[in-house]
Amino acid sequence: MSERADLHIHTTASDGTWTPAELIAEAQKQQLGLIAVTDHDSVANVAEAMTLAAAAGITLLPAAEICSTKEDLSFHILGYGIDIHNKQLLELMQHNEALLEQKDVDSIHLLARDGWPVDEAEFARYTYDRRRGGWRALSYLIDKGLCTGVGDFFQRIFTPEHDLGFPEFPPISEVIAAIHAAGGAALCAHAASGFHGPGLER
Repeated sequence: MSERADLHIHTTASDGTWTPAELIAEAQKQQLGLIAVTDHDSVANVAEAMTLAAAAGITLLPAAEICSTKEDLSFHILGYGIDIHNKQLLELMQHNEALLEQKDVDSIHLLARDGWPVDEAEFARYTYDRRRGGWRALSYLIDKGLCTGVGDFFQRIFTPEHDLGFPEFPPISEVIAAIHAAGGAALCAHAASGFHGPGLER
């Protein structure tokens, strides 16, 4: 008997819009029997989602989508079946989260340098509702009327002309080693997409 599954889902722990409770409710609505929470460099919502999924009769595979860098290109590595308490993996993801948070700050600094009507002190005080999805700098730019959404951000703002780009994340080999140390299996995410640069086929 076949079972419906979705093995790449983000929540409010990263750039998704659903809380764990909302995710499980939607999974029930869609009649999913197997799901995986794969937040970017975070397992913050996995334990709660697992508890709710078990009560709903849904199997939840603990997972994460971890940033890595190879030859100046950013690659996302999915870790499935991981121990969400593994120290090595948690430290790696915390490192990546810190890089992403600093990238938000650096992005606003560079835009201010280029004459954009943004204020670094204002951004330092800025908070946003994570249920909006995305990330802090994106929400700030949307609220300032300078950006319409994710697509607009990456097409017009997150460009070499503004000196914006992804941070230097740990190498793929280090990410895979951490996933394996946590008992998981590693796969390259959205491998058919050219979003993170050429060379994925290779």
